[in-house]
Amino acid sequence: MKIEKLSENKIRIIFDYNDLEENNIDFHSFMSNSIQSQTLFLKILDLAEKTLNFKTEEYKLEVNTIALTNGNFILIITRLQPENKPKKKIVVHTRRKLNCLSPTFSIYRFKTFDEFTGFCQFLSQNSSENLLKALENSNSLYKYNLQYFLSISTDKLNISQKEFLFSSITEFADFVNNSQTFLAKLKENTICFLDKNAINLCIK
Repeated sequence: MKIEKLSENKIRIIFDYNDLEENNIDFHSFMSNSIQSQTLFLKILDLAEKTLNFKTEEYKLEVNTIALTNGNFILIITRLQPENKPKKKIVVHTRRKLNCLSPTFSIYRFKTFDEFTGFCQFLSQNSSENLLKALENSNSLYKYNLQYFLSISTDKLNISQKEFLFSSITEFADFVNNSQTFLAKLKENTICFLDKNAINLCIK
């Protein structure tokens, strides 16, 4: 992770997937402003204050996030001048214990089975054999309330494979969460539609 000062009121932070994994955050949790991403943001602000004397306590902050194709992320944090009277920083320093979350596991919701098979066919036509091989025995499909939930482990995928998978699946499905507790509820209350190798089983 690299932090640099661009101006008196602006800093830039550059980091990658390895930094996310070190903080127990996956791509979707980071991009969806989850508890984990907020905790990382607080950590970055603390580090910026210690190393660059970039104080934010009485300022409103503007944050722009950029995801690059090489697997890097850029955060541009701008410190806005308070109007009339100082405004307290919106973000509150909190610490939470996150036992049930995994940075290499996610659950997605497909509205129809056709959307899921469409995603599988897209992977078949646009991804490499190495990606499909890495996905073997790592994903299961559950049917619940006429919708389909895909649980998928990405611990065997490299950075470029994760990037392609994440960007592809969001065209067909909605990210739900990465909670093992939610997966346990799915297993308890539904029948597994396709077990362990759902994606490859639906590729013709």
